[in-house]
Amino acid sequence: MQAAPEIKPAPTNKPEGRSLLFLSRDSGLRDKNEVVATALLPLFEKEPEHWEAVTWLNAGDPVPGRDFTAYLRAWHEHVPAKHKGFVARVARELGIEVATASK
Repeated sequence: MQAAPEIKPAPTNKPEGRSLLFLSRDSGLRDKNEVVATALLPLFEKEPEHWEAVTWLNAGDPVPGRDFTAYLRAWHEHVPAKHKGFVARVARELGIEVATASK
């Protein structure tokens, strides 16, 4: 059995959006997907009412070639107001800013 590849954190200890794009392209990368899930699970455990926000992950029209940052920004755009702060925190945990100045 081959050992799982070593996953080194980014210097900021947060992966950058563009480095996570490969996770969305290959669901077979379970070891790397697990790293992201492990980072996000505490957020959902602390605020379980925001699990509902996951249902808006793929809202809107599909955009071929969209990078991970754009994907998270689209999620933030489509999610109801009560979840926007949480989605922004999830994105920030991944090293991505999605929130814009208040309108």
